[in-house]
Amino acid sequence: MKLHDVSDAIEYILANKVDRETGEIGQEAIDELDALEDDRDGTCMHLLAYAKGERAEAEAIMAEVARMTQRAKIHMNRFDRIIGYIGGNIPHDGETISDARGSIGWRKNPPSVEITDEAAIPKRLLRVVPETTAPDKKAILEDLKAKRAVPGARLVQKMRLEIK
Repeated sequence: MKLHDVSDAIEYILANKVDRETGEIGQEAIDELDALEDDRDGTCMHLLAYAKGERAEAEAIMAEVARMTQRAKIHMNRFDRIIGYIGGNIPHDGETISDARGSIGWRKNPPSVEITDEAAIPKRLLRVVPETTAPDKKAILEDLKAKRAVPGARLVQKMRLEIK
């Protein structure tokens, strides 16, 4: 999906010198972009146009993925309802119904444990699950903004490239 005109030389480099699987721009492509005769501003604007086209393509693909995911959910819901209906109409006695298209029937699963009262389980049958912790960045940010020292953390101000 091309939204803007991009210099042929830049488009050629990006189409042929970028890793097709990862999208990574290698040093060879960067060197070739640097060697172009265009001025810095012109090159940046051509690259911006190309980048915006890539973003538009990615957004179109993500929208299609979302649409297809919704369709898949609808089909899985239908499958679940149909299998539930079939399961409610087949006796639980191990009978199997089959023909050339497939087979369906109830089977016993291996025995499993259901915990009815965790506090009553003997200590020898308990396992230790270590507690995990992670810094609460939102709370740390609030403390640092309020000028309260937080050992091991600091407030940083970063820049981002805004593309419109």
